[in-house]
Amino acid sequence: MSAFISNVQDFDYSSMSLSKMQDFDYSNTFSSLNFPSMDSYTSGITKAQLELAWNIAAYSAIMWHHTRRTAPTYKKDFQQGSVWPLAIHITSGIFEVFRLHIRSLYGPVYPDLLDLAAAFAQSITNLILVKPLRRGQPSLTRPSYQAGGILRPIVSSIAYATQNPALHRGSVKMVNAFVYTRMDIWILVNLNIVKSYATIYAFAVTHGAMQAIYEGTGLTGLSIYTGLIVALMLVERVVSNFISDNEEDLQHDADEEHTKPISQVHNNSSKLLQAADHVTHLGFAELHTVQRHNTRKHGPSTQIDDYVSPHLSVM
Repeated sequence: MSAFISNVQDFDYSSMSLSKMQDFDYSNTFSSLNFPSMDSYTSGITKAQLELAWNIAAYSAIMWHHTRRTAPTYKKDFQQGSVWPLAIHITSGIFEVFRLHIRSLYGPVYPDLLDLAAAFAQSITNLILVKPLRRGQPSLTRPSYQAGGILRPIVSSIAYATQNPALHRGSVKMVNAFVYTRMDIWILVNLNIVKSYATIYAFAVTHGAMQAIYEGTGLTGLSIYTGLIVALMLVERVVSNFISDNEEDLQHDADEEHTKPISQVHNNSSKLLQAADHVTHLGFAELHTVQRHNTRKHGPSTQIDDYVSPHLSVM
């Protein structure tokens, strides 16, 4: 800066015509100005470190708020068999995220069997938990969850088979839908513009997943995910309609299972009807069809989904 001031003070402007002033080379004068660049502020911080710090802050805030509000309700209202899928689902997802970002501090992360196992655990428990899910608009929220549960094992398997760090990163980034969904819910609830909690939840689940998938895989992954949601919605509608049209046959077969050999019952049922019943058992049918299937197979159930009250589901 002192060099610049000295140059300005010592220069004789009176002897300089307008044309000379226009041709004057200011580069030498301004080269003495050492303005700090943005890189100087972050030169000691890598992108991997920033991502790790962001994930620690985001997951800590969400888990603290979510756990503090809902843990007493889980303990009181959850069936014993439903606690383990939820615990495995949350634990495996968080494990994947932080394992990726900690290993990223040292270079590209190549997936191993532990990564693949965690991805399958998180995805399978996702499909188990979403089967009886009633929150939001089930016709949209359930396929949104299911699409992620189907897509992640495929992406993770390809990433492991090809040892592709980018695909592995994209798969793990899908888990961030957990954070983005609850951020969306918190924002929309506090804005108090949308009055229907079901609408808020349905939007947040779908948008949160889309945001996470775009973050990890870009437009290609987002397009595949969106198409998979639509395909699942169509499949579940077709299966539900088919089951509804053949409800009496299914109930008749269920009654006969107690008196006839399994092979004889299967001979009395169409293969297509059996396939539809199996698909429904996996949860790939509309919610009302899944509920009737569970009642027919196991009797009435009091099982609930992971959010038992709108007031407890803000995060």
